[in-house]
Amino acid sequence: MHKEYIELYQTYTKKYGPKTAIFLMVGSFYELYDIQDVETGETQANVREIVDYLGIQLSSKKGDVGPGKDGLFAGFPDYVMHKWAGRLTAANWTVVIVDQIKDARGKVKERKVSRILSPSTHIENAISTETPYIATIWVHTHANQPPIIGAAVLDGTTGTTRTYSTMGKGRPDIWTADDMVQLLTVYPPKEVLIHWFASSAPDDAATRRQFGLPSSITLHRRVHDTMGSFEHELVRGEYLQKIYAVKSVLPIRTYLGFRSLQEELALLHLLQFIEEHDTTLLQSLHRNETWNPNTTLVCGNHALTQLQMTSVGHPQDSVLGLFDKCLTVMGRRAIKERLLSPYSDGMTIRLRLKEIEEYTMWPEARIKMLERQLRFMFDLPRLHRKIRCGTVTSSELAGLFQTYDAICVLRTEVTSKTSLEAPWSQNEESQYKDVFCKHVSEEKSRMASQDISAFSSITYPDISEKETQIQEVIQQIQQLRSRMAIAGHVQEDAIRIEEREKEPYGFKASSVTLQQLKKNIVNLPEGTRISELKSGGWIECAALNQANTKMMKLRDGLEQLVRIHQLEVCQAISEAGQHLWALMEQWVAHVDGTQCIARVSKERGWTCPIIHDENESWLDIKQVRHPLVEASSTRVSYVKHDIRLGKGATGWLVYGTNASGKSTLMKATGLCVLLAQAGCYVPAQSMNLCPFQAVYTRILNHDNLAAGLSSFAVEMSELRDILRNANPHTLVLGDELCAGTESTSAQALVASGIQWLSKRHAKFMFATHLHGIPSIIDIQKENVEVWHLHVEYNDQTKKLVYDRSLRPGSGSTLYGLEVARAMDLPSEFIEQALENRHRIMGSVKQENAVASAWNPHVVKKECEICKSPITKELEVHHISERHTAKKGILPDGTHMNAASNLIVLCEECHQKVHHDTLRIGPMLQTSHGPERTVIHIEPEESESAAKPIKKGKWTDEEMETVRTTLRAYSSLSLKAVRAYLSSKYGIEMSETILTRIKKEL
Repeated sequence: MHKEYIELYQTYTKKYGPKTAIFLMVGSFYELYDIQDVETGETQANVREIVDYLGIQLSSKKGDVGPGKDGLFAGFPDYVMHKWAGRLTAANWTVVIVDQIKDARGKVKERKVSRILSPSTHIENAISTETPYIATIWVHTHANQPPIIGAAVLDGTTGTTRTYSTMGKGRPDIWTADDMVQLLTVYPPKEVLIHWFASSAPDDAATRRQFGLPSSITLHRRVHDTMGSFEHELVRGEYLQKIYAVKSVLPIRTYLGFRSLQEELALLHLLQFIEEHDTTLLQSLHRNETWNPNTTLVCGNHALTQLQMTSVGHPQDSVLGLFDKCLTVMGRRAIKERLLSPYSDGMTIRLRLKEIEEYTMWPEARIKMLERQLRFMFDLPRLHRKIRCGTVTSSELAGLFQTYDAICVLRTEVTSKTSLEAPWSQNEESQYKDVFCKHVSEEKSRMASQDISAFSSITYPDISEKETQIQEVIQQIQQLRSRMAIAGHVQEDAIRIEEREKEPYGFKASSVTLQQLKKNIVNLPEGTRISELKSGGWIECAALNQANTKMMKLRDGLEQLVRIHQLEVCQAISEAGQHLWALMEQWVAHVDGTQCIARVSKERGWTCPIIHDENESWLDIKQVRHPLVEASSTRVSYVKHDIRLGKGATGWLVYGTNASGKSTLMKATGLCVLLAQAGCYVPAQSMNLCPFQAVYTRILNHDNLAAGLSSFAVEMSELRDILRNANPHTLVLGDELCAGTESTSAQALVASGIQWLSKRHAKFMFATHLHGIPSIIDIQKENVEVWHLHVEYNDQTKKLVYDRSLRPGSGSTLYGLEVARAMDLPSEFIEQALENRHRIMGSVKQENAVASAWNPHVVKKECEICKSPITKELEVHHISERHTAKKGILPDGTHMNAASNLIVLCEECHQKVHHDTLRIGPMLQTSHGPERTVIHIEPEESESAAKPIKKGKWTDEEMETVRTTLRAYSSLSLKAVRAYLSSKYGIEMSETILTRIKKEL
């Protein structure tokens, strides 16, 4: 037995990898065997790893498998096989089931693999709320172009297959396939087979990165240099005909909707894999469906996961997790597909929004009735699939009766004459129900057991006769119990009729009752024997044994009759429901999804977007909110923003300190677009949208780890796809673009990207720290607006106040250390970082500032006019020039090197003094302390026109606001700009100063 087990282990681990378990049937147990070297402890299989994981006992037999070796074995009863196999397949193991083949005498003649269980094919272990998809991808590489890719996805619980084909975007060595990633996101597989038609292929890690597959998904990678027998069209067609049993004059490839050879090969290899694992999963497959992303929004560069619309392995941490109000399994599947496949057609979006809006107007009583009926429904697609396969049980038929009744109430009393009206007639439903009730009895299905079937007694009298005979035997057993109770002088209910392990029924009683029966045993039926246990015991007699023997024969006869008629019943029902089933399944799922969206929208205060049809996509959102951030419990109010892209600026640059919320703002914008185009309400006060056809993201954070997009080369590959596909219907969202290279190249690349996107009228929003970009490009020409999320830093309290209001301009350029200080990093570390920043900038702290050679009390820390801290550009200027002094004394008697006659200037301000465009006035004492008076002189103005301004009157942030406003409204008069600054920002500034600032831009 050990040798046979080791041979099986070696065969299947080569095929499925080291996480493969062999369950070998021996008698009524499944057993695991291994051989261990006594000296080294090495084993030939992986049984020890399996038993450690499952927590079952491992036994050893010394010397049982030869000298120097011990035999290891473990096992469990056959009826708990799925329990232990389920734990392994849930952990991405493959379990090979080897069953016994017996001859006519019941002797084991051989053992064969009967089934292979894997994460996607172990249907018995599938949770009802999830779909165990399995996907196959066929990648056909070429030397001078990106690969052609085909894909196929199967849901084994419903028998639905979907296929798709595409071509990678990029170069032969670096390419992307966003549509393929989106397919695998909409239909997330538990298991993926990748077939590379090439001389060599990337390793598992690179393959996972290419298709966005997390490590939690089982991956089987194969490399082919030929297509084998599938190279012949006849072989492919015959295999597909065998599986799908097509009854059509159309060629099989046309009937199944293949658009490429790669698509066909992907499905062929998927079916072949399933056939190796469990042939029953291939029974009665639906006609293949082709996935068509052309009618949906293209979500490029892993947009769905990067925007947290969905989250691999943690759906509760995504926007999808908020939509948990579906009341049926069908609805839960449908809402996921709807949210992850947003529409691109405005008419469809408006129709879905109208349905939700109408639903919210329903009376509360009607909504309650709808919710009640939905709760009564079972999973129709899976039950209908079981009917097709002829494996439906009596309890499942009872579930169908209940579901059909609930559907009838919904159709006639709830959704009639509404936008959610059922798409079939009363006549169609009645015809199908007549056939269903002809073959199946609702009453019998609810009482069904091994003594009563669910089949109609009228249609199947032979079954009814057998059931009647069984009931007669049961009555005989009950009468026998009554006679025994009377003869033994005990209450009738003191003797219980219970099922026994090897017999249909037995009499069981307590110890007290058994003692009483013993006293009267002579009066009991012939052959009565009492066998006592620790508590109570069993009562046996010849009459009971005879009744049990007859019962077993009758049950065997009933089981045989049910088996004979089962296929007849299932075929008749399947033919009758061929058209209606799909309509029912889709309608219930849609109604449930609609009520879910309406309920979530109402609870969270979302609003209905207004959809427009125009030649160019755009969006206008008022008071936008991030649904996940808003949903988190906090007493800090959420700061809302207004976003407008198109119908004005085509793009936004958003600046802000770390953790200020610029990435959140960008994601909130993207999520509103995805939700609106999925026909959902949005977290905003209002939203106007002309639908986009594609959304691309580039976000470098933990949300993107699953995709593994970390290298600069991959980023450039994705950027290439964005640039190639950019058009007036494209939305691009980027966070920290070009972070993988040095700042100079990063600014050049991002600036070029902005110019490219703007030229093609694509809409974009970039969150960035690259403050040099506005000076590289013409903001007005490129139709770009610059904003920042405001954060206050109090120098005295060392406290950051996250105001998060959206303000014009790029804001402060230095803030990283302030954020780090607020995060309570060690003080010594922060001080060292400050010194490093001063060194990098050429600036110094006050105590390290160099004293002037003219006067040690004047230090060169920053320019007293423009506040420039670059020490290498600082000079000390004599306000009253030195040539006017005699022996160091000025005409007014002051020493020329007195502190009052010295001012620290940068090179630029010093030049202005020498060119007489800047005049230094005296230091005046004010109620706010000493302030320097300076006079700015415009070249074309007379000296009398110059007006003094006070140093330090405007903060750096206010000056940046002024500059941004002058750039944005360059066509306005300075008088109008001055009024705008005063009313909107409270900044008072003369037209003379505005003129000077405007010339410096």
